[in-house]
This record gives sequence, structure tokens and C-alpha cells, in this order.
Amino acid sequence: PASRVLALVSAEAASCAAVSPYVKDGLTTVAGVRGALDAVDLCVSPRIGAREVDVLADRGVRFVFAQPGADGEAVLAACRRRGVVVQRGCVLVDEWPPRS
Repeated sequence: PASRVLALVSAEAASCAAVSPYVKDGLTTVAGVRGALDAVDLCVSPRIGAREVDVLADRGVRFVFAQPGADGEAVLAACRRRGVVVQRGCVLVDEWPPRS
């Protein structure tokens, strides 16, 4: 579930912001995140994810990790169209790249 993904990313990343289109209070789109973004882990439906890819690309995000179920063709096509590198897989299972 997304809560386990958030817990893992929060523990591993230098900084992390939780964004969910499903909450009433809090950030509902990446557009509301302050500061620079290096990468985003999508855990939403491909319909929502494809819209967010455009927001991400406009903010200069170059890397998207798409969880299973969030990696639909609409997301992959949006990433290709906007020049965003997308990695499909699950952060709970797949090995993370080494930190630099």
C-alpha cells in the first residue's frame, strides 16, 4: 500500500513530501510542493499520474518511479512525450540505486 511506500521513501530519501489526490487536508498535487524536486514515485491511477507527469516536467523533474498499477500506458506516453525518465517497479521490492 501507499503508506508503506511513503514510510520507506521517507526513511531513505534526503527529503520527501507526501502528495495524495485522495486527501481532504494536505497536498493533492505535486504543483503544491515547495522547492526543487529530483524524482517522484507515482502510486496513483494512470489517469491521475499522466496529468501529474505534465506538472512534474514543468517543474523540471527528470525521473519518475511508477509503482505497479500506476505504470499504465498513459503515464508511460506522457513521460516519453515530456522527456521524463520512468522506472517501472516497486520500491518495496526492487533495489534502490546507489546514493552519490
